[in-house]
Formats: sequence, structure tokens, C-alpha cells
Amino acid sequence: MNIKKYASWVFYFTIPFLVIISIETIKQEGIQSALQWGVDRPVHFFITYFIILCSQSILFFFTKNVYIVCLSSAMFMVFWVIVDNEKLKMLNEPVLPWDLFFIKQLVNLFPVIYKQLNIFVVLGVLIVYILFVYVLAKKTEGSSLPLKGRLIVATLSIIIIIFIGNFKDNFVGQIFNKHTIHVIEWDQKINQSTNGLVLGFILNMPSVLIDKPNNYNSTEVGKIVQQYEEKQIQQSVTMQKPNIIVIMSEAFWDIGHLDETLAQEKYIPNAHNLQVGTIASPQFGGGTANVEFEVLTGLSMNLLPAGSIAYQQYVKRETPSLASILSAEGYRSIAIHTYFKWFWDRENVYKHMGFDHFTSVTEMPDAQNKGFYVADNEITKEIIKEVEGNEEPVFIYAVTMQNHGSYYDHRYEDTTLQVSGDYSEETTTMLNTYVTGLVDADNELGSLVNYLIDLNEPTIVVFFGDHLPLLGEEYKVYTETGYLHSSIDWSLQDTLKMKETPLIMWNNIGKENRKLGAISTSFLGGEILEMAGLQKPALFEFTHQFSKQLPVYTATVKKTREGQLSQETPESLLPLEEQYQILQYDILFGKRYIESATN
Repeated sequence: MNIKKYASWVFYFTIPFLVIISIETIKQEGIQSALQWGVDRPVHFFITYFIILCSQSILFFFTKNVYIVCLSSAMFMVFWVIVDNEKLKMLNEPVLPWDLFFIKQLVNLFPVIYKQLNIFVVLGVLIVYILFVYVLAKKTEGSSLPLKGRLIVATLSIIIIIFIGNFKDNFVGQIFNKHTIHVIEWDQKINQSTNGLVLGFILNMPSVLIDKPNNYNSTEVGKIVQQYEEKQIQQSVTMQKPNIIVIMSEAFWDIGHLDETLAQEKYIPNAHNLQVGTIASPQFGGGTANVEFEVLTGLSMNLLPAGSIAYQQYVKRETPSLASILSAEGYRSIAIHTYFKWFWDRENVYKHMGFDHFTSVTEMPDAQNKGFYVADNEITKEIIKEVEGNEEPVFIYAVTMQNHGSYYDHRYEDTTLQVSGDYSEETTTMLNTYVTGLVDADNELGSLVNYLIDLNEPTIVVFFGDHLPLLGEEYKVYTETGYLHSSIDWSLQDTLKMKETPLIMWNNIGKENRKLGAISTSFLGGEILEMAGLQKPALFEFTHQFSKQLPVYTATVKKTREGQLSQETPESLLPLEEQYQILQYDILFGKRYIESATN
């Protein structure tokens, strides 16, 4: 082997090492931290090296030029890091295996992403890459390894990657267990910093498939349904069906919790006057669709893989929801969202859930923006139009958009409210933008309730924030104001308070607005049906009873009726959790035994 050939193979086996150091320097925020990560976790490092090397070997089959293979591999990893960082900024979550299901949404989002990228830098990098490939193809020799040899290497590499990706069912899993390599599902950011970008991704691969519960069968489903149908038969059924209006307000939260200065301003007086408790969201800073999923279906994200998006991955067939339940009760079920229908695949999901109509921003050509998005008062107008335009009672599920993050901008220009307090310039900018949208949302809540009081038509209004706002990277505003003492190392109490947003319930049908405390969004549907005096299907009756035992049920924190916090489900409630898992599996993935078991 001549020196050039020898040098090319040294390059081939060195590049994966350099790629790991480079990407982990970015992800671990410094080369010293990246090197320390490799020293502390040599097995993690070696497995990552092997995965990248195998990936190169597969590409090597198609182009026998070592330099082109290595350059392409490095470029792909750079692209991965960029996409991963952008997703972390937007959704506070790294790239995960099931994001491959979101290619259509990524294409649709390109105009939005385009505005945030320096297109000249992107084009410059692509041009340089193409030139490098051209020069390498012309000036360097191909590999001495014949086609047959490259085929063998590529095949072995594919087999190795399949074994690593399917580690739970083979000896690789035993190696992982021996060296305590495991996915940290409850916090994918920690999972990535612990296991590294590549291995953190691989460890999530088995979660793409949902395992069938051990006791899942028609008999078990029938027993559960019978148990909770008997309870619902005892309920009285009202003859007067009220309108039910549910408003999920984008990032609506009591900003006064941050510190005393902001608390004194009383930015959300209408919410304070009508608040009955808080909802514990499964999300922080993004992932609104998962909150919708829980509220509308009564199902729980806690029983699905961490980081997954139920709308795009699991709602692929007719799925019972508040919309279908209320439509069967004679309601007209309407969804309103002041954004595009394709986002989170809502257009198809709402059909599967049984909505009669979906109004998106496309059907609102005259709607006015405030800042970047459609103003919240346009939602109020649309709700009033539907209430007045339908003789039958209406169920309206409205999702606002105006106060969507991020909040670094000056989107409201001269109308921006100015918060008081001694904060950094960055924090002040974010608070000014966020509070301006927050006040608008609260004003619209007050306007809608006042309209309904004058209308004097039986109505229930439920209003809540889908999640806390993402106020800066590494929870900057939360730590600067002292709301959090650290961006990591949270107590269970910290975890809970980063999930709770105000829950407002109002009605004019004579029902007392009892104080609910904190409840998970998956239990809200049962509360709505209870207030409306309507019979609850077995699943919603189950969640209503379950919530009395464990009102907060999320992946990272749970709270019992006695107020005890834990990360795992208390042992005494595991049988109930198993029933929940069986019902959820049956509805989303199973044979729908619940339908034949329901009277």
C-alpha cells in the first residue's frame, strides 16, 4: 500500500473521532467538557465512534472515494447539530427518532425556518462543500477495496447498526446494562448531554414501537368498562345542554409568580377572578398538540414515549374525543385555530376526533394580526359567530396563537407594555413582549364572559394556558428572577411549578365552580362533562375517578390527593395505572374491544 493509500485510511478512521469531539464540543458547550465527557464515559464514546464509522462504511459502498465519504459524513453531522439546536430553541427538545415522521411538517415550516437562517451562510457552506467534493473526485484516487469487499463491509455495517438500534432484544442491551447506558426518557435534554448526540438518539429507537400491555385482552377491557359504566349509569342526565367553550390560550401563565414586582402589577385580573385551580401540562415551552391530545381524548402522554407527538404519530384512525362524544349528544363540534391546518396535522386529526368543522387561519382571510400572529380578539369574534350562528348547542375548542414565543423580538412596537423591575436587557425585552400578549389574552377572556352574561344562553367556559412560556435559553428569565434557583437539578416542587398554568371555569347554569387545585390536562375532559351534567363514557369516567386519587399525572412529576409528590406512580395506584394503560392501548393501537364492551 503506497503512502497516499495509507494516509487515506488513517483519515477514514480518524474522522469519526474528530466528528464526535466537534459535535460534543458544541453540545457540551466547550471542548474541555466534551473531552471530559469522553473520559467519564469511554463506552459511550466508543459506541458512538462505531456507529459513525459504520455509517461511513455504508456510504463507502456507493462512492469508493474515502475523502468524499468522510467529508459527506462530517457534513451530515453538522446538519444534524444545526437542526437539533433549532429544535431545542423552538420546542426545548432535541431531535428524536420519531421526528422522521414529521418530514411533511418540516417542509411546510421551511418558510418560517428560512426567515431565521442566514441564507447566504447556508448557500456558502453548500457551495464550498460541492467544490470540495468536485476537487476530491478529480484529484484523489478511489479505494483499492473492490466492489465485493465494499459490499461485505457495508452489509456488516448495516447489521451492526440494526443490532445497536434494536438493542433491547439482543446482546447489545446486555452491554448497555452492564455499563449503565440507558435512555433518560423523562428529560431528553439530560439524556442527550449524558449519552451524547448520537447515542442519545439511538437509545430512543425502541420507543418508536409501542409495546402491548401484558394483560391486554378483550376480557380485561370488558371488566374495566363494566366497572366504570356502572358508575356512570348512576349519574343524572340533564335535559338542558349548555354551550361548551374551551379556550387553550397560548403560553398563558401568571407572570406574577416570577417575583413580587410583577405580582403587584396584576396583569391578569379576569383570570384571577375566575380561577378554580391549575392544570399540570405535559409540556413546557412548546408541543401544544400534546396538551390538546390529553384534553380532548382523556389519554395521557405519560403512557407514550417521551418527546413523541401524539397527533402526528398515533392519531391515525377514528379516535373518541370530547368532539365525538358531544356530537353524539346533539352538539355541533367546532375547532378553531388561528394558524395553518397542516400544523401538527390538525386537519386530519380533528376529522379522526369527530369535529364537525375546523376553522383555521385559511378560513379567516380578514383576520388582523397583532405582532407576528393572528390577534386573540379574532378568536373571540369567531367564537361569538359560532354561538350566534348555530341553533343546536355548540362545543368549541379554540386554540390561540398571538402570544407564541419566542419573545426576544419587539413585535408589538409602540404598543408594547413596559414591565417595572431591575432586570437584564434581554430579560426585560422578553418580559415586555410576553406581558403585552398576556394582557391581551386576559382582556379577551373578560370580553367573552361579559358577552355571554348579556347573551344569557346556557354556557360553560373553560380557559387555560397550554404550557409555561419559553423565556430564554437555559430558563434565563426564571433563574434571573429567582423563580428557579438553577436551570438543572430541580426538585419535584420545581418540576411541578414549571408545569402549572391557571385554570379558569365559568358557567351560567347554576353550577358551583368548586376549587380543583392542580389537575393534569388528561383529566380536564371529565371535569367538563361533569359540569355539563352529561354522562361520561367509560374512559372519561375512569380518568375522573383516577384523578381523585392522583390529580397530577405527568412523566416527570405526580401528585396524590394528599399532596405528596413523586416521580413514579405510587405503588398503591399501580393497578389503576395498568387499567389506564390497557384502555389507552386499546383505543390508539389495539382492537377496540372497548367499543364492543360498551353498552
